[in-house]
Amino acid sequence: MRLGTLLFQTVACSRVRWQPGGTVLSSPQHPGLVWPESHLSLRRPVPSGGAMYPTEVYVAAPLARAVYHYDPARHELTNLGQPHVAASLRAALRLARDAPLSPFALVLTHRFSKNLHKYKNFAYRLGAVDLGVVLGRFVSCASAAFDDVKVQVDFDDAVLNEICGISGADESAYAVIQLGAPQSVSLSEDGMVAERPRLLERGVPARPSSVFAAMHRAACELSPRNRLGHKAVPQECEETTDLVPLPAARSDVSINNHTLMCRTSNGAWFTGAPVAVDVLATVLHRTHEAVTRLHMICRDSDLPSLRLYCAVDRIDQIEPGWYRYLPTRHALTPAGAGRAISPSTELQAALYAATVDVERSAFSLHVATVVDFRSDPRGARAYRVQQLFVGAAVEAATRWSAAMGIGSHPLHGFDAHRVDERYGIGDPFGVQAQVSIGKARPSGSLEGSVIA
Repeated sequence: MRLGTLLFQTVACSRVRWQPGGTVLSSPQHPGLVWPESHLSLRRPVPSGGAMYPTEVYVAAPLARAVYHYDPARHELTNLGQPHVAASLRAALRLARDAPLSPFALVLTHRFSKNLHKYKNFAYRLGAVDLGVVLGRFVSCASAAFDDVKVQVDFDDAVLNEICGISGADESAYAVIQLGAPQSVSLSEDGMVAERPRLLERGVPARPSSVFAAMHRAACELSPRNRLGHKAVPQECEETTDLVPLPAARSDVSINNHTLMCRTSNGAWFTGAPVAVDVLATVLHRTHEAVTRLHMICRDSDLPSLRLYCAVDRIDQIEPGWYRYLPTRHALTPAGAGRAISPSTELQAALYAATVDVERSAFSLHVATVVDFRSDPRGARAYRVQQLFVGAAVEAATRWSAAMGIGSHPLHGFDAHRVDERYGIGDPFGVQAQVSIGKARPSGSLEGSVIA
């Protein structure tokens, strides 16, 4: 029951959306119809780039001696007939032969063909961020349902892919979430050989380019973590007298089932209305809190360092400008040199495609991380892990915005160097993702909820 609820709140097809007037680009630059025909689509509780949803979920259950694939449309598990579940899982996670195992291990995989045909090589990064969004949602919901939750991003990719019955070339495991207190599982209790069912293709046929495939192969190799020349991340320094104090995060706002099911990206419909300062304070605090929780659950000291910035335009009591969030002080500090042009206007101009009316948002949150990962102890795998954490931050920002009745829209297609310059961000950090937030009007679409 707990597992079923967790899956439904995270990756199930929970809504049906009908757009009777077609899909529009409702930015000031392109207000006309793009797809004038009515459009029907299935939606999930988490945001996804282009609504492609490239994350697949597998459930390894050592106590039940089975591995399942989760079908989000039918909200059901398909037994893959995998033998030797416990032994294979221990080998993949590099555990001792008799190590106890959690009742459930959720394997999150990236199905490349889901967005490769649309985003080409950019799909490698976007898919990792998408999977990080799902990971962040799982962690936030699982912490309330299971006493013991652990996330693992380092494992034997080939063995874990074999457990899930996937090749690793078209779909590959990125993260494992262990749910429940570990229990003893003897080898004699392992699964039996069974005929594996034939699963339907889950994406538009598309083959990775040589660059895409090379990056994936490099990320699958676990480095010994003793690389020479590893560049240390600068220590946080929050000693500054130029502070803009923020009010405490709102304690009367909680995440309920309606928020989880109906969170939606509606940045194309921002109204330009101002937003109270406690909304900004809550989103920043809760986003930092979510990333910190993910660090703790991973139980690894070598994880990505994230910084939060925000471009403010329409926040009561806050002067428009570019700021960095200081979590230990729960305050903003001005960043960059400041400009006469409003930040939202600058961000609108930085978009590669003006499909979102960022200019009428109240503020935009930016997630910054270390840009050059080549000397990281994890090697190329560090980039994949980094983007998972970026996605987790994006998920938290959109979820808490929705909890307060405020619209949000995640963005990745923008000139990051231009945004870095506005904030005055220098080596080794750089902006990786943007979430524009503000009051929004209904989109005109008709939606219905799916009840599981």
